[in-house]
Order: sequence, then structure tokens, then C-alpha cells
Amino acid sequence: MQAGRNAIQEDLFLPVANAEHALLEGFPGLDALPAVLGYVMAQARPTAEILLSLENGDPLLAYGRFGLGAGLAYTSDMTEAW
Repeated sequence: MQAGRNAIQEDLFLPVANAEHALLEGFPGLDALPAVLGYVMAQARPTAEILLSLENGDPLLAYGRFGLGAGLAYTSDMTEAW
């Protein structure tokens, strides 16, 4: 992902899973993910695969291949701050 808009969104957002993706196979509860309280607005690269998005369409978790490697980008926080 790359930052498309230099902004932080703070509110209650509901994630939506792309259950079709192999990285999410076997995870229970994808239809009832907990809300996030904030995220950094970003735009996924054209070659990235969006695993989780927010109800407004912004990416929350994206996967991409880079050369011989791969990476994940998560745009929220894993702490109580968000």
C-alpha cells in the first residue's frame, strides 16, 4: 500500500473480509469481525490483493508480492488506542 491521503480516520468502522482469498481460508468468524476505532487512510497498489476492507471501501489489510518476497500492510492499530 502507499499513502494516498495524509489523514487519520477515527471513528467506528466495520471490516469486511474477502473470504475468497487463500490467506483467509479456515479463519472462523469472518462474517462477524470486530469493529476498528481508527485507521490510516491509504490506497492499495494496483498489484495488491485486499484481504480486509472497511465498509467505505478503504483497505484495512492488503497482501502484495515484491520481487522474491511478500508483505502485508495493516492500516489500523492492534492496541486500545484504536
